[in-house]
Amino acid sequence: MADPHTEWVGRHRDEHHLHSGDTMLEAIRAAFEIRELVRAPYLHQYLTDRLNDDADTRLFTSLQQIEQLRIDSRDLAAAGLRLLAHPADGARPR
Repeated sequence: MADPHTEWVGRHRDEHHLHSGDTMLEAIRAAFEIRELVRAPYLHQYLTDRLNDDADTRLFTSLQQIEQLRIDSRDLAAAGLRLLAHPADGARPR
């Protein structure tokens, strides 16, 4: 079996041509002032289409918590990226 990280990167970067979080941040910073930036758990989200009952929901919550613990201990990089940004000139969007 291939390395899961290598497989994930290949699928997202090479197959779907998605940009990395750092590349997206660089583009956003060119036009916006980032006021808040949070790297967060995201991998557990891949299970949402498979949830059927309360037991699945508990499993989902447990996986989210495990992912956060692994991120906190630096065993896993956060795949989620949330931010709050405003136009760089300080004008509020209409």
